[in-house]
Amino acid sequence: MTIVETPRAGGPSVARVLIPLGAAMMFSLIGDQTLYASLAANADLVGLSGTAVGVMLGTNRLVRIPANPFGGMLADRVGRRKPYIAGMVVGALSTAVCALAHGFWPFLLGRILWGLAWTLINMSALSMLLDLTTQENRGRFAGFFQLAYLLGLSTTALAGGFLADALGFRQALWIGVGVTSVGFLVALIALPEPWKGRDGSHPRTFMPALSARDFFSSLDPRIFAATFMYMTTNFAGNGVVMSTVGLLLRSRYGESVTIGGLTIGIVSLAGILLGLGPLLGVVAGPIAGRLSDSPQGRWRVIAWGFVAGAGAFGLLVRDQYLGFIVAGFILVSTADGILLPTLVAQAGDVTRSEQRGRQMGVYATGGDIGSAAGPFAAYALARIMDLRWVYALCAGLYLVALGLTVWMDRRRARG
Repeated sequence: MTIVETPRAGGPSVARVLIPLGAAMMFSLIGDQTLYASLAANADLVGLSGTAVGVMLGTNRLVRIPANPFGGMLADRVGRRKPYIAGMVVGALSTAVCALAHGFWPFLLGRILWGLAWTLINMSALSMLLDLTTQENRGRFAGFFQLAYLLGLSTTALAGGFLADALGFRQALWIGVGVTSVGFLVALIALPEPWKGRDGSHPRTFMPALSARDFFSSLDPRIFAATFMYMTTNFAGNGVVMSTVGLLLRSRYGESVTIGGLTIGIVSLAGILLGLGPLLGVVAGPIAGRLSDSPQGRWRVIAWGFVAGAGAFGLLVRDQYLGFIVAGFILVSTADGILLPTLVAQAGDVTRSEQRGRQMGVYATGGDIGSAAGPFAAYALARIMDLRWVYALCAGLYLVALGLTVWMDRRRARG
């Protein structure tokens, strides 16, 4: 089997790709984050039951599980830019469908479209990141790449929550359509194809078609460890926490809460928490990424991320105090800020350049299995037990991942 690889001669700089890439990605998140902040409080308005809310918040991730490998293969075959721009278009369309929808099936269509949109956006973005970096600087640039994602989460969740409270749920979504459309224009005008030959054409970097057995046997075993850890992180942090913040606050405090004489609506407070927490991840990501590029390797930084995550869920278990809830959500986001860039850098270190899109599709699929299972499991378990036990389960999963991390680090040290 012959592998054809074209060098990156004459390609654009990292900054020229990552700046418009990150800006467009930030704009694309507003519709999704508005739903996380406000759908549970507006379920009756759009004709959804409480159980259906959990389905809607997890369906887009469920769609990505089979779609990610295909999205990665598409990025390997036609280049990174075209699928990314197509994802921005589908993302705006998905938010428009949710703004119009009433009832289970129309809303489900909108969430399926968002799942496909994020597959195209994320797989193309990850492939671009790995195309432009090396093992010596990948953690650092992965950390800065996370700035766009986490800033997008924080600002769009905050804006979405306040817009839904101030203008109404559907009006907030229509504003989201406009913001995502601006992101599409940024990508269309400013985002170059990151890996071109000297003649300006996209090189054929992909391998011939492989059987499923050959494909998986070609993967480095270390990518499966990184994939499991990414799945755990997304199940607990991105899945359970993001989908239950509104439910937790409403169950504990009703429609509003008074802090220091100021009364805040629960939807607005949920938006604040979803927005404030990731700001710590914005700081933690570049620092963690740079530290992971050191001779000590990435596993030790990853271990500290899981320690922080386990501690965060320990705080959420004691949810009778608002201060513990706030601290727990902030610490979860800090743990995510540590883990997400270092895990993607670790996975990228062991991917084969000629199969980069496909192999990162496997990695992303593991994360989406966790993300999809998180809301489903959280809302299902919340029907039969208190949410604090769901958070205790998440703390246990982080401890399991921590044990695997320590084992992988010792294995690395033994060579």
